Amino acid sequence: MSLKRKAAEIEIEEEEEYNGVSSDKKNNLSSDDEVMDDNFDSDDEVVENKDDINVEDEEFAEIESDELEALSSDDEKVEKKSSSNVDDDSEDSAQYDEDESEEEMSSEEEEGVIPNANMKKEKLKVVHFDSVKTIKKREKAAKRLTSRQLIEKKKEKMAHLKMGMVKPDYAKDRTKERSLARIASFGVATLFNQVLEYRKRIREDEITKKEVKNMDISKKYQAQLDSLPRTANRFTIKNIKKEEV
Repeated sequence: MSLKRKAAEIEIEEEEEYNGVSSDKKNNLSSDDEVMDDNFDSDDEVVENKDDINVEDEEFAEIESDELEALSSDDEKVEKKSSSNVDDDSEDSAQYDEDESEEEMSSEEEEGVIPNANMKKEKLKVVHFDSVKTIKKREKAAKRLTSRQLIEKKKEKMAHLKMGMVKPDYAKDRTKERSLARIASFGVATLFNQVLEYRKRIREDEITKKEVKNMDISKKYQAQLDSLPRTANRFTIKNIKKEEV
């Protein structure tokens, strides 16, 4: 605004000077004697006025260049300040947002609020299913045996096979199990019958032994009686054999 006003004032002054010069010429032309002097004077004045105008134009150009440089420098300073202020504001806002997020997280943890509660249902479902899948994968990985454990298990199995400690597979070898069961049942029956026969024999042997012993005792007793002198018949003992029924 200052530059425009100064330029307008300089143009007005130039017009006034040209108007003054033209009026002097008209007044001087009325007298024939002073025409030449007036013309010379007017020419000198016009040259002086032109010099003054050129000087003023140069000064005005210098002023304009200085003011433009000052204005550009001021604008640069203003822009730098504005950019610095914007950066400061952005840093402050970022710090403020971080503080707010930390406060919200702390408040949520204290209150027991579920994180990501404001998410959409679809996103929440996706996150939920992903979490379940990861849990299942971890469980399967935990149940799986490592290569070293598999090798150790195989070695133990081979050792049991060599020692004959492997359990029979009932589903694959039913016929063999049935034959073995028949053999076992037959062995148990024969053993039981043999035990019964042995008991019977023992009892019979005991009976025969008792009878033989009684017979021996009676014979010995009869021999002693026979060796004694004869007495009446009433003292004689008659052997009475019991008939077995």
